[in-house]
Amino acid sequence: YEKAKASGLIEELSPEDVQRAYVDEYVIPGLKKLGAWDDMVAYVKANSDFELVVDAMQGAGVRYLKAIYSALAKDAGRDFFVMINDDNTDPTFSRVNGEPNPTKEKSRAKLIAEVTRRLRAMGSSVDADDDRFGNVDTNGEFVSTNDMIALIAYFLNKEAGLTGAIGKTRMGVCSPALRAAE
Repeated sequence: YEKAKASGLIEELSPEDVQRAYVDEYVIPGLKKLGAWDDMVAYVKANSDFELVVDAMQGAGVRYLKAIYSALAKDAGRDFFVMINDDNTDPTFSRVNGEPNPTKEKSRAKLIAEVTRRLRAMGSSVDADDDRFGNVDTNGEFVSTNDMIALIAYFLNKEAGLTGAIGKTRMGVCSPALRAAE
């Protein structure tokens, strides 16, 4: 590691540098370019009773989720979100029953409780390394990732008139024979 770092193959970045490069220079400008940022700001402004409960499940995304939603709140002119399970210094993930996975019922119990005690809220959660997500509707019912993607696809088709593929997964191929077959 040290040799690779000394030769310039590895560059260490501070969390602030990563946040700036990822959130401030990539995510938010990308959402603005698509028009999604303005739509989200308009929704938050027009629905003053809407709240979002974000469950970071004590994971790596705490800083970045806070930065995105804080910027959105600033542009909307009001705080509309609360973040729970944001202590990502606990290696046992004690606040989410040792299992930071939004698909696990015990892990999302606090999110459901926070959503249902509010008048008009929804919940969004991510696992510890932010590659899985789950949502909770205003009634406290879990909405799976697959269901959420289907709802988004339906909305994009029905409301925006978009058609075609919305995502694609391609696994890495290690075998030379399989690579040749591609």
